[in-house]
Amino acid sequence: MAVVAGSTPKYLIRLRDEQGVQLNPSDTSQVTDVRIIIFNAISGDVIGRFYLNSSPGEGWIQLSNKIVAYGDHGVLMVLTGEMTTAAAGNANMIQVDVLIPDSEAPGGTYIIKQQGRFHEILPSKS
Repeated sequence: MAVVAGSTPKYLIRLRDEQGVQLNPSDTSQVTDVRIIIFNAISGDVIGRFYLNSSPGEGWIQLSNKIVAYGDHGVLMVLTGEMTTAAAGNANMIQVDVLIPDSEAPGGTYIIKQQGRFHEILPSKS
């Protein structure tokens, strides 16, 4: 389903580790932070930037934790009308960085990076 320009859709993003196990973003022993960037793949223009716990700087919007059901957790990303207008079309990408505590990784944090076409994700129902 494509993003409808001018709407304010909500996206529930379920976080998974490399083995496909769902992570709980409200549990800092599993996830220390999440950063999401929506950008135009052709021009490189940033459409929106989101974070969960620690803002990397100005212009970032905070995500919220969402419990869907017992054992089913995610982060809720809400786009503004301006963002959805800019995100309409198939040239836009989304990158999700999940920061996981790992004592063996440099700096004590391991980052899982995932990227995909933004128009291919589905708006959340709640």
